[in-house]
Parts: sequence; C-alpha cells; structure tokens
Amino acid sequence: MCKLASFWHRPDNGDIAVYNLTDHSETAEQLELKEPLWCEGHYLPDGTIECRVTASSRISKEECEARLKSKYPDFYAFLNWCFTQSIGGWLDLSGCDLSKIKEWPQSIGGGLYLSGCDLSKIKEWPQSIGGWLDLRGCDLSKIKELKLPQSIGGGLYLSGCDLSKIKELKLPQS
Repeated sequence: MCKLASFWHRPDNGDIAVYNLTDHSETAEQLELKEPLWCEGHYLPDGTIECRVTASSRISKEECEARLKSKYPDFYAFLNWCFTQSIGGWLDLSGCDLSKIKEWPQSIGGGLYLSGCDLSKIKEWPQSIGGWLDLRGCDLSKIKELKLPQSIGGGLYLSGCDLSKIKELKLPQS
C-alpha cells in the first residue's frame, strides 16, 4: 500500500542515498554506506518524514527533516527524484496515485506491485522489471493500448482485470 520510501541520509551534509525503497539493509550493502556517517529515514505518502540521527550527530532530526522537506515538499516530489536513481529492490506502489509519477526508472531490480492502481495515466513503463509485475485488480477499462515493459523477470499477474476494452496488448519480449 504505497506506505513509504526508505532512504539513507547524511545529517552532516544532507546527502540522500536510495537503492531499495523498502529495505535499508540492502541499500546500505549495495551502496556501501557506513554508519554513523549515514542514518536511516522514511518519507510517507501523507508527507511525514522521519530522519533518524545518532547520538554523535551534530544536526537534530528535526533539522534534517526540515532540510529534506524544503528540497522535496511532498512524497511524490521525493519519489520522482528517487526514480532518477537506480532502483534495485522490489517496489510496492499499490494504492498510490500513479498520475503524480512523472517518469519511471529505466529498470527496477525486483518486482513491481501496482495492484488496484489506475494505470490509465502510465504512458511509459520501466524498460525492465527484474521480478514480477502485479497488476491484479487494476482498472484497465479506460485503456485502449497497454504497452508493458520490454522485459519482466518473473510472473505477470493480471487476475481480476477486464482486458476486453484493450485493442492492443503489447506483452514483454521476455
């Protein structure tokens, strides 16, 4: 349910690092981030920001949160920035307003979960999804052409979707 975007931040200079938006440890491992220089954080769709800091941090969590909020005033501004980075893990955006996503990342390393979302505003998909693509229960009634990613590494789930209005369905090449 589009619950959060996990990230790492540096209290000293405000740098942000993302890789897997649902898993701090995979992001830290993949990007070789070391504590206490880097601290965990979350951005929630309701606008809540949580920036954790350590006892040795010279900047308070409130200052870190305000700095992030001034750079990314809402969840979707932050998510759109995240999508300019490499996304390595799975991504659960079920229940999100996909019309606020400006551009998808080129690839997503894991699965993409969009169950129950309105897909009518998606013009371009990521080129590849390393895991499954879950579109169960999505409203496809307004879509005449559904052009899916070129490559999906796992399953494609369309149960509960009415495909009768789609005139052209372009399935992945692999």
